[in-house]
Amino acid sequence: MRCVAEGNGLRSAARILGLSKDSVNHIILKVGEHCQQVLSNLLETLQLEQCQLDELFAFVQKKSSFPARPEPEARPNMDLASDRPNL
Repeated sequence: MRCVAEGNGLRSAARILGLSKDSVNHIILKVGEHCQQVLSNLLETLQLEQCQLDELFAFVQKKSSFPARPEPEARPNMDLASDRPNL
């Protein structure tokens, strides 16, 4: 897990560890499932009175300050094959 967490890809982690990429992928999936179980149990028993959403607010505020992108204009058909005579 440390190799992947440090930014190595799946294949490079497999080469470094001497494992198959399928084995590394299986380990990553198992760790992900375990993390999901632990976090869901922690969040269910968490008693919050206040919650900070600074980053989320900043993202939404920043996104809303940009004007909407204009719809792309229809491009003319660039197919040159239609101009060729049939042989």
